[in-house]
Amino acid sequence: MNAAELPEVVSVAQTGGEVRIEASVPAGLTFLSGHFPDAPVVAGVVQLAWVEHYARQHLPLSGEFSGMEQLKFQRLLRPHDPFTLRLTLAGSGRQVTFRLDNAAHVFSSGKLLFGA
Repeated sequence: MNAAELPEVVSVAQTGGEVRIEASVPAGLTFLSGHFPDAPVVAGVVQLAWVEHYARQHLPLSGEFSGMEQLKFQRLLRPHDPFTLRLTLAGSGRQVTFRLDNAAHVFSSGKLLFGA
């Protein structure tokens, strides 16, 4: 992913198999184009791409993407929204649990699975 496709990261903290990324949605995010002109939102598939991108960058994942579980998209994520992305490695490096939220809302959560 290039910079125009990623959130504005303020900080990254990592402890063992857990990563916490403080960020916000830039107004010029490429993926906002077409979603939607009068009320732009970050699509769920983009949030999942961010989860995989940062998980691969910061965690020792095993294998290729193989599925998703327990996905919940609870609140629209919009330009300028600040958020925390929490990633936790589990399942012998084959599962990443995530939560994207801020002090007021949970935007999305779930698990990404990776095969051998």
